[in-house]
Amino acid sequence: MSQRIIAIDQSTSSTKALLFDDQCRLLARTNVDHQQYYPQTGWVEHDAEEIYRNMVEAIRQLVGDEAKTSQHTYSIAITNQRETAVVWNKTTGRPIANAVVWQDTRGIDCCNDLRQRGMTEMVMRGKNRASAVATPLSAPSWKPKIATTQVRSIRTE
Repeated sequence: MSQRIIAIDQSTSSTKALLFDDQCRLLARTNVDHQQYYPQTGWVEHDAEEIYRNMVEAIRQLVGDEAKTSQHTYSIAITNQRETAVVWNKTTGRPIANAVVWQDTRGIDCCNDLRQRGMTEMVMRGKNRASAVATPLSAPSWKPKIATTQVRSIRTE
């Protein structure tokens, strides 16, 4: 039985997937784009469920029917956007709203407030970009304000 490695890069614009053999030779590569949403100036969002579906599709494109009939075992390595934030419903496991992408600037006021209170180092720990870009870190503080029904859902579940 031979080993296959699926490497998935979940980037800001697409799901990139690569298939390697047990000698780390590239066997196949695929790319599945996902939609960018800009509901207002400075806001950038993704549909988290679309990203999941695209990841499944990318894996299907790589291995196709091989996975059903072959003697291969598969490992998966994933890298992702890290600073994109999603609020999940803990009961259903589904997102409550779109993911807020790391480029989104709607949390700028929160980040500026933290900076004015001398907390820049805490917010930026491990980052090498301006806090304005790191605003998804502030998402938990403002994301529940999206809609009253979503707030009730977040609080009760």
